[in-house]
Amino acid sequence: MVIGNLAARRIAVRIPFWVDTAAMRVSIAGKPMEQTWVGRHLVFESLNPGDAITITFPVPETAIRYTVNAHTPREQVYTCTFRGSTLVDISPRDTALTGYPLYQRQHMRAEKTPMKEMMRFVPGRVVLRW
Repeated sequence: MVIGNLAARRIAVRIPFWVDTAAMRVSIAGKPMEQTWVGRHLVFESLNPGDAITITFPVPETAIRYTVNAHTPREQVYTCTFRGSTLVDISPRDTALTGYPLYQRQHMRAEKTPMKEMMRFVPGRVVLRW
């Protein structure tokens, strides 16, 4: 994850519960940084405009079994495969012709996570009353 700082002096980033914080690496402008935590938030202080914050961590893949319609004649056990908190596969699959192929996300199981560039709005001034 790369966060480009426009003008903020302080940034807090929520880290998901499944991230192994011991394996996480943080750098600002390419220099490794110590991690400051407030709960599940990673806090960066004294930032300069234009600083690029890079946070890297392994994304684990886990499989969990769920039972639908338990203790009924229509009971079905599904195995759901997650990569981080994203459902990437489910089995058994619905093979009916009228079914819809859900959670076929093989591209999200790659070692390198697909990146998406997004722009977020930051107000030019602090709004105190609204």
